[in-house]
Formats: sequence, structure tokens, C-alpha cells
Amino acid sequence: MRNKKRHKRSRVIGLTVVGVTALAVGGGALLMTDNDASAARQSAGQQTSARTAMTVKCPDAATRLASVPQQARPTVDKELATMDSQVADAYKQLAARGPGADRDWVRTRVLEPLTAQRRGALNRIGNEIDRVASRPSGLDTMASCTVQE
Repeated sequence: MRNKKRHKRSRVIGLTVVGVTALAVGGGALLMTDNDASAARQSAGQQTSARTAMTVKCPDAATRLASVPQQARPTVDKELATMDSQVADAYKQLAARGPGADRDWVRTRVLEPLTAQRRGALNRIGNEIDRVASRPSGLDTMASCTVQE
């Protein structure tokens, strides 16, 4: 009986993490949509600076990891949420630097640390899945991100 309660509790925690992640991703899309809508109301000079804003593009690991064994799901969800927050931190760094961020700064201060963090999270995901099933192929290809203007 006690195991069932623990299993139900871990399922609720897992679903909560998935829900929070979905809200965070959806909220980010809403913010981007709102920024695009407000760009139409800006003056020409403001639109030029808005166009130079940088966007972090990373492979979507959540969709590639849709069929994760239930035993590994809580850890995988936690790591996916961590990866989302790492991308959000990268956005904050870019926004704080503003349009003066040169390519070398972006590479060394944003992309390389973000790639290392994502590689670690994907390695932990792979190890967790490997404990209960076969490790998914191509996890290492989802680590690197790019920045686009």
C-alpha cells in the first residue's frame, strides 16, 4: 500500500513538472508574440534596435524524449526543466549586454557555457534512461545552441 502512495506521489510530481515546463514555454512564446505586436507600435529607430535583438535557438529535447520509461520520467522532467531555465538565463545575459554584444562575447559567455550545461543535463538524462531501458541515440546532438539576430 505504501509503495502505491509513493508511486502516485511521484506521478503527481512528474505531471506537475511537465505542467510547469509547458507553462514556462508557453509563457515565453506569449512574451515573444507580445514583443512582436508591440514592435509595430514603435518608432523606426526603436524598431531597428528591436531587430538587433538576439534569439537563442536550441534543439527541442522534450519532443525528442517523448517516449521515456515511466521510471525515468521524474528525473528526465527535472533535467528538461533545468535546460529550459538555462536557456532563459542565456536570454537574460544577452538582454543585459544589449545590442553591443559581439560574436566572440556571445560565443564565450553564452553559447559555450550553455552547451556545456545542456551536455551535462543530457548526459544525466541518458544515464537515468539507461538504468531502466536502452539509452536514446542522438542525445549529444541536442546540446549545442546558436544565437540568431
